[in-house]
Amino acid sequence: AKLATTASEWIRGDSSGTGALPFVIAHMLAIVVCFPGTAAFELAAGAVFGFLPGVVVVAIAKGAAAAITFFVARGLRGSPITRWIRDRLSGLAVDGGQDAA
Repeated sequence: AKLATTASEWIRGDSSGTGALPFVIAHMLAIVVCFPGTAAFELAAGAVFGFLPGVVVVAIAKGAAAAITFFVARGLRGSPITRWIRDRLSGLAVDGGQDAA
């Protein structure tokens, strides 16, 4: 808790805007690895940076994380991981939306 308080005070006291950089990087990393608590980052951005600057910081982090995730997924195309997933999904039965009676 002391580390979070110290970091928050450092970010608030930073007038150059570089305090947002560690926040954006941490938020992007949390989104890319699918960390379940990313909503906490959005609330924290509003509390630390204020409403409008917090919205801008979150929008930048989410946009960059989406781009990173897209390029990682595209880079994995044709890899052994993709073949493994495709093999597992091909075994699923698709019933065409009809219920079994």
